[in-house]
Amino acid sequence: MKYAWIENNRDEYTVSRLCRVLSVSRTGYCQWRVRPLSARALANAALDTQVATIHRDSRRSYGRPRITQELREQGQCVSAERVRRSLRRQGLRHFVIHNSGKIPSHEKVEGKRWAGQALNLRR
Repeated sequence: MKYAWIENNRDEYTVSRLCRVLSVSRTGYCQWRVRPLSARALANAALDTQVATIHRDSRRSYGRPRITQELREQGQCVSAERVRRSLRRQGLRHFVIHNSGKIPSHEKVEGKRWAGQALNLRR
């Protein structure tokens, strides 16, 4: 994390100064820049792509459990926790639309407050 921050801000300050402020060695930073990504980082990138595709194809309605199930059906051995981290890393959230018909539409409410339901309709 610190090295990535240094990489993003190296145009504004010298690398030596950034390393000193963050208490990391300049040598460590330089080695980090040329080091290839780990196997786990590559696997996470591939998983992120699959999770984003499933999430998009479901019109953002699938959450962690359904995405995990979908990946397992595709033959991928993945845990729910790993899918959760992937969703969080990408900033993806699922949206649930309840359309049961029990909450009246805005036109029918006309300023009435319903206990525990649709409190934001009154403006």
